[in-house]
Amino acid sequence: MDPAYETVVDPATMVFTLAAYLVHGGFALFQVVLAGLMGAEAVRSFRVGAVYPGAVHLAVSAALLLPLLTGAPVGVAMAGSAFAFWLLLHAPRGWRRTLATPLAALLTVFMIWEREDPLRLGVDLATTMQAVRNEEVTWQRAADLQAPKVGDLAPDFSLEDPTGTERMRLSEHRGKRPVALLFGSYT
Repeated sequence: MDPAYETVVDPATMVFTLAAYLVHGGFALFQVVLAGLMGAEAVRSFRVGAVYPGAVHLAVSAALLLPLLTGAPVGVAMAGSAFAFWLLLHAPRGWRRTLATPLAALLTVFMIWEREDPLRLGVDLATTMQAVRNEEVTWQRAADLQAPKVGDLAPDFSLEDPTGTERMRLSEHRGKRPVALLFGSYT
């Protein structure tokens, strides 16, 4: 492996990183769902001729999406989320209110805590992950030119035995018996 490419990764760090990605992705999904619910309520209001409530719901829906679409500050989405929470508290009882009220409250608290728009952050994380994946694929394709192909003789290497007292070389076993390497995962 190319020494410049090697990175030591602590599995515990990876667990926390994955958890953070899942939390931020979940809140980004909450934000999209809440914007969709507010947009659907706007359409429903416009259909029955209630222009003012429809416009308010449409404005709240837009406020939730503006930081991602236009680069508006996170305060716009935060205000949209807080206002959606207030609207939902005063909405008629039903599944939308039951589902979306705690969602809007959690989203508002999360935005205040993080001072970041979850939707924009989620898109940034996904874009970064895609870029890293592309770099990895490019590196693998370049390294595959040097990797042995099926049917080729395995390159020689040496390993310590499990006790660490003796080193063994693959070339010492050529022509004698088949060699099997077993790798375990301890993460």
